Amino acid sequence: MNIFLIGPMATGKSCIGNVLAQRLRLPFYDTDDLICLHAAMDIPTIFEKEGESGFRKREATVLRELADHRDMVVATGGGAVMDEQNCKYIKENGTVVYLNTPLGERYKRIQPLSGRPLLMDGNAHEVMQELDNIRVPIYQALADFVVDNSGDVDATTRRIIEYINEMKRL
Repeated sequence: MNIFLIGPMATGKSCIGNVLAQRLRLPFYDTDDLICLHAAMDIPTIFEKEGESGFRKREATVLRELADHRDMVVATGGGAVMDEQNCKYIKENGTVVYLNTPLGERYKRIQPLSGRPLLMDGNAHEVMQELDNIRVPIYQALADFVVDNSGDVDATTRRIIEYINEMKRL
């Protein structure tokens, strides 16, 4: 059983993923953390040196490296779904949970904006809206389950576990 958490930045994929993995007694992987570990750089530095395309290549590599693992929870980066091969891998190798959180709530969560390279040029709220316009239809199409994560980590985690348990019964 693999569980992939997808959604825009600041939906709580890392937080929910960590709690979910603990409750299910599964290992947890955050693709952003793995990218930084392999690169020995933080995300802003990767963007500065390699651009978004370099970061996305690293992201795809990390997802492929996880291919040998089973029974895990994975928090993906918000843009991972922009690569068709990433989408195919995610869909074929686990249950896909889209964490949906309203834009206004996500915008509050990212204050201050440090560490978010995609938001450093222009109005951050507008950039987030533009990213949503492109990515939300992909998240929705890819998801096996959509859950609102507007704040209560315990409730969100419980709903995901209920869904996973229901899928096991079918």
